[in-house]
Amino acid sequence: MLVFLRSKSFEGKVKDMEYWYKTPYETEKLNEALLARIHKPDAPIKDKKLDLPPNNNLIPDDFKILAKRPVLIATYPDSDLWFFKDEKFNKPKAKVGMRLYTKDCGFSGKSAQANMFVHVWDSVLTEYLREFLYAAEMASLDFYHKVDHDSIQFTW
Repeated sequence: MLVFLRSKSFEGKVKDMEYWYKTPYETEKLNEALLARIHKPDAPIKDKKLDLPPNNNLIPDDFKILAKRPVLIATYPDSDLWFFKDEKFNKPKAKVGMRLYTKDCGFSGKSAQANMFVHVWDSVLTEYLREFLYAAEMASLDFYHKVDHDSIQFTW
């Protein structure tokens, strides 16, 4: 186990000097009592607020994909959904874009009040999605939203 301790109070009290940068340092073995406390701390875990993050369900468990050529999965009046395996990196990947047009809630951008509402709504959405976006980022996924004068654009 390596433990690094830096302090100005050690100046002039250490014996060794690093060869290239002439940085003073000292090494010593940890005593057995300290090692025992590190390996078996006596602090009850249930009283602590620190914990592991939740499981990230955005990271796939199975990377097997069977298609060798594009496959039409579904057809809609205004779009088609296709699937094609990534042969280069051998990982599942999707790119979805959506634009939600609305004239509700003052998204017209014609007044200062409407512009302020759009700005506040965008900030609230960002805060609401913060934990989900972190999990997505840890799974190497992207999510982006943009508020326009007449629509909200989502890309993931």
